[in-house]
Amino acid sequence: MKAIICPGQGVFNVKTLLRLSKHIKSSTYHTEFVRHVDNSLKLPIKKYLLTPDELTPNDLNNLQKTSYQQPLLLLASYLLLELNNYKITPGNTDFMVGHSMGELTLLTLQKKISIEGSIKLAYTRGVLMESVVEKLENPTEFKLYALMIKPKDFRFIQDTLELNPHVNISNINGFNQIVISGRESKCLQLFEQFKLDKISFKPIDLKVSIPFHNPVLDPVIPKLSLYITTHQLFDNSSLSIPSISNLNGQVVKETQTFVDNFIQTTNKTVNFLGCLETLIKESQDDQLEIHNISAVSTNLVKSFAKQKGLKNITNIDLEEHYWGT
Repeated sequence: MKAIICPGQGVFNVKTLLRLSKHIKSSTYHTEFVRHVDNSLKLPIKKYLLTPDELTPNDLNNLQKTSYQQPLLLLASYLLLELNNYKITPGNTDFMVGHSMGELTLLTLQKKISIEGSIKLAYTRGVLMESVVEKLENPTEFKLYALMIKPKDFRFIQDTLELNPHVNISNINGFNQIVISGRESKCLQLFEQFKLDKISFKPIDLKVSIPFHNPVLDPVIPKLSLYITTHQLFDNSSLSIPSISNLNGQVVKETQTFVDNFIQTTNKTVNFLGCLETLIKESQDDQLEIHNISAVSTNLVKSFAKQKGLKNITNIDLEEHYWGT
């Protein structure tokens, strides 16, 4: 059985952009594609993907914005596969999973939305999130932390977080990693409580301005839904490849259901661990080959397999496979 995982986290700096740019510019077709995206969608994509060595300080500041990161993340995944002629068909792929924003990449790769429509939606989603957070009281207080924990403490930490009214579980990435969001003071109080409970953990500040998958993003949902409906972005036929939803870790076969779930996870927890557990269940102990479009999910799958003691998983990082480390 084979599955493909589309990433929802990306780090874009000059180094990573230079690497991507090198491969894009090796293809006249894809260079023109980037120019087309820049011109037709009126998004400043070209400078980041074709001339990242010429970025100004203002360009670099904009690069940290969610409205820039999301379309760039989608494009980076799309172009990695395009440049290497990597084909996804029902004949060679059994399941797909997207991590957070990766669910939009998944729908794009299944051709349920055009690449142009997808990029514009990613940008709009980012703008809506930024607009909502900017209107909150003291918006810069919000933090996103990846908690590196011991698997034996997973259930206790999960239960503690679910009872905490101030700190939200944004992502359940594995038995050794939970991403939380909330105001910094409330997160620090939680950390002190963990110390009193003698819980071993390491918080990593993800240094983002948006508390992803947090209830404060509630106002984004109706606006995002309206944008999608108004622009009739999606082909609502069945998914060509069954896909596992972040919302509940369940297999989805209908495009509209998957899109609805993607919208709902805007303010709800991404249960990536649940998606991996469903993949294992569906594989029925047969050999499972997982193709990851980025190192982020490659590492999450590696940790999951180790903690579960699984020997039937072949875990492939496509970026490393095609472009090296």
